[in-house]
Amino acid sequence: MVNQNGFHSLLFAIVCGCSGNGSNDATPIELRTAANITCVNRADSTTCFAGKYPKLWDGTSLPDVPIVFHRPKATARVVGPQWVCLDDGRCFGDATLGSLEAAETVLKPPNFRGDHVSAHINLLCWLGPDKHPDCVGENWSYFRNMSGADIRDIATEYEDIELNSLEICGTTRSGVKCEPLSVHANESPELFREFEGYEKPCLDEYYVCARRRDNVTEVTCWFDGKPDIKRSGVLEYSCGGEACLNFGDRVECYSHDSSRVKKFEVELVQISVGTFHFCGVTKANQVLCRTLNDKGKDYFSKHRSLEFISLESWRDLLAEPRSKD
Repeated sequence: MVNQNGFHSLLFAIVCGCSGNGSNDATPIELRTAANITCVNRADSTTCFAGKYPKLWDGTSLPDVPIVFHRPKATARVVGPQWVCLDDGRCFGDATLGSLEAAETVLKPPNFRGDHVSAHINLLCWLGPDKHPDCVGENWSYFRNMSGADIRDIATEYEDIELNSLEICGTTRSGVKCEPLSVHANESPELFREFEGYEKPCLDEYYVCARRRDNVTEVTCWFDGKPDIKRSGVLEYSCGGEACLNFGDRVECYSHDSSRVKKFEVELVQISVGTFHFCGVTKANQVLCRTLNDKGKDYFSKHRSLEFISLESWRDLLAEPRSKD
């Protein structure tokens, strides 16, 4: 999610318990979302869920949904579509990762330096000390098989980065730049896009959103084959299956395959969007979640629940038995 500068005073009031409308426990809440997974970091613990989400939760007890992952003494550092890495260096992945090669890559993350880390399906990128992205990934898409050798050596200096399955976007000195991840796209100049005067991008498969540098409450979203969406008075925005803009007194979500806007009459100080849902933090410092459609419930019914296991368990589960010869 991307917060606006003008909203920081309100966020500070919530964190310090000065709002007068807060809950009894004003411990800061941080949301991290990818695909169907939302992880709630609160104090030194994390609780993650998928498929079914709490409509309203105070964050102090376990929510009334099937718990897919809970750690009382660690927080989620990186959340991918099928995996979670904790701040203590341990990573856990679900069986939908698809291969041992993928698990060996994304469940052994490097020692991150800096706060700018972004993840996608079996793909992980972070900014090194020189502000250039470093990426790892193996077999990270059901439809596109990209090995680590296929990832470009990206020379752009970024201030922040975000990923989808094909490209990386981030803030540069002049604006927002998006470029392909694959080395095979070096000769395709149309895949290199720049949006001058913008910053802090978020993106999904079909669009990218960013705010203007000279007016941080003005947000533009560029959709493939669809008219651009420009809105003013935006306090915060986040990208997933739909682009959701938080106006403080409501949330509006836009989809690439529909011109209709979905409006939610909720008041949030933080928002984080997944493929089929979004979750946010209310003024009373509670977690509120809403579904964008019914597909998330279908996913949960089919898979029952996500089960995160360690890399060692992955090796035991998927490694082929050795021949006795």
